[in-house]
Amino acid sequence: MLRTFHSVGQGAFYTEEFDDFYVVYDCGTETGGIKTIENAIVGYFDKEKPIEILFISHFHRDHINGIEYLLSNYRVNNVVLPQYDMALSTIFFLENKNAPPFVKKFTLDPYKTIKSLSPKTKCIFVKSHASRGGDDQLNVVDILDDSCINSGTKLVPTKQVDWFYIAINHLKEERVKIFNSGLLKNNISIHSSSDFEKYWSNKNHKKQIVNMFNKLPGGCNGNSMVVYSGPEGQWSYFSSHFLSIEFNVVQKIHNNLLSVLLDEINRRTGCLYMGDYEANEKTWGVVFSGIR
Repeated sequence: MLRTFHSVGQGAFYTEEFDDFYVVYDCGTETGGIKTIENAIVGYFDKEKPIEILFISHFHRDHINGIEYLLSNYRVNNVVLPQYDMALSTIFFLENKNAPPFVKKFTLDPYKTIKSLSPKTKCIFVKSHASRGGDDQLNVVDILDDSCINSGTKLVPTKQVDWFYIAINHLKEERVKIFNSGLLKNNISIHSSSDFEKYWSNKNHKKQIVNMFNKLPGGCNGNSMVVYSGPEGQWSYFSSHFLSIEFNVVQKIHNNLLSVLLDEINRRTGCLYMGDYEANEKTWGVVFSGIR
């Protein structure tokens, strides 16, 4: 496996390349316009090789504005993304101020937006970590389209590789509760994208929604879906045993042998993709309990 952190400025576009497929975590940027992310996509992918999984951390445009180009030009078999209620989706919509039409549509109805570009792509939603429980391991091939899986479920991309992923959807719900409460006080109840469009098209309701949003504390970064990527089997040997070797011993290893060993370590080392996750002592505990 070859892991690449692509240089796209403010945003995120990370890839893992296996022999027969790719896995992607986020695809967007706020730097240099949409061409920055499009050029990064064109310069990397082989169209003959599918993207087995596209993970999406959250719905800010600097993490998703390249998805339209990716879905339109490459074969993406599965999209794994956090499950949000319409209140949180509305907050993301409002935070994506002056975003292009694709980002606005995706924020309010990701399933419909993905299907409009790539009908064969399967969408898998990860429930809030607060409701975790159930499946310990699933192969993405066996998951049905428009399904919801538990946060912390071990996902295997294909049966041909000894690699797995764990998505942790830890939502900071206090901000959403405040927003929902304010909407209800104004007799606004948003349960679907069509509900939002109905209220948003009304001048008074639109003003009430924006006013309620402007009163909210903080931002949505705390709602980034964290994804652990790592190998099955002897990953702990490569990541910890080698690192415990004394430096003077390492110096005595033949350069070619050291190069091979380092290459193997790089290929067999796990990674925690954070999106814009705002970690603290409490939230770190949630993440690490989910990937154990």
